[in-house]
Amino acid sequence: MTEGVQHVPFGFEHPEDRFQARPDDLLFEDSPAASRPAVVNRWLRELPASGCPSPGSWESYARVLKEWAEFLSEHGVGLFDSRDQLKYALGKYAGYRAAGPAERRFAATTWGRHMSVLSLFYRWAMDEGHAQAEPFTYRTARALFAGTGRCLPTL
Repeated sequence: MTEGVQHVPFGFEHPEDRFQARPDDLLFEDSPAASRPAVVNRWLRELPASGCPSPGSWESYARVLKEWAEFLSEHGVGLFDSRDQLKYALGKYAGYRAAGPAERRFAATTWGRHMSVLSLFYRWAMDEGHAQAEPFTYRTARALFAGTGRCLPTL
């Protein structure tokens, strides 16, 4: 293992289904096959050229995708599953993040940030031929969370 490289499990079983990231230079290792983590890694590597120059943002985007992929996996849905399956999973995810365990809940602004990242990722994946359709839009995802009827108390 390279010194300073952090192994971040992406919620999949095979060793090639993990990525390694060194925050200082964005070093990634993945298999030559177009596995889900390899696709995610490619998107993450392209973030600086896509107008996202901050290493802090790259880490945040990776975390958003990791949490989403883990949730999907726990519910038997693939990262590039059908549009209907992903929309169904999004509804479950909105409920989980709005009214699930207190430590896992999101404020509406956090939900919006996460949905913005996922929308960017799925648009890119569609353009690159990894996704057949954009499973949901940012606007749809925001409205879905708002539909949970949950308000966070102001601290």
